[in-house]
Amino acid sequence: QRSGIQFLNGPPAYTPAGIDIDCPDGPTAFSRDGSLLACVNKNFAGATVYNTDTGAVLMQVPGDSRVTDLAFSPRGTYLLTWRSPLKRVQAEGLSEADLQARNNNLQMWEVASGRKMFHFYHMEAKWPVVQWTDDERLFAIRRAPGSLELYEVEAIRTAQAQNPAAPLQPAATRRANFANLAGFAVAADGPTIRVGIFTAAAKDQAASLRLY
Repeated sequence: QRSGIQFLNGPPAYTPAGIDIDCPDGPTAFSRDGSLLACVNKNFAGATVYNTDTGAVLMQVPGDSRVTDLAFSPRGTYLLTWRSPLKRVQAEGLSEADLQARNNNLQMWEVASGRKMFHFYHMEAKWPVVQWTDDERLFAIRRAPGSLELYEVEAIRTAQAQNPAAPLQPAATRRANFANLAGFAVAADGPTIRVGIFTAAAKDQAASLRLY
């Protein structure tokens, strides 16, 4: 039997919906409203986004973009993909420039156009590494130990519209450093953007939770 995903109607009775999606055994992710399904392709060669009502392919992440994890933004506008960064011992024959390009391993894709919006180097394997506001206006990411960065999506889109050849590593809207940063959370909704910061206990400092 071919591996994949079959959609069912129900409950109380479960009957085939007539939609079968050829998803290999790799990671999958649904959008929050269930209208989109993303599947990692065979051998982790890219990913495919499907319309769950029809089974139609909406976009494909190129096969040369190795993918081991993926997640949608809250409204399903963007797809985030991640892969383990290459180590120098795994990259025999690659120049430093090629290795750096391959190691832009956290990538954001616009689902409607298939366009890559940005890419970063990111070591974090705990998924997802990005937290969003519900309106997708802003996202936050911890890119380095003790460092939290916030990005405004509209600023990224505006910069790319003004200069399509601009690098896909936008400047952070705001950056803050916290000693012993162990976790963070972004308030999903509200007129004011709020971020909770948890710092772990250290030798001379108790653990703390702060709201900004």
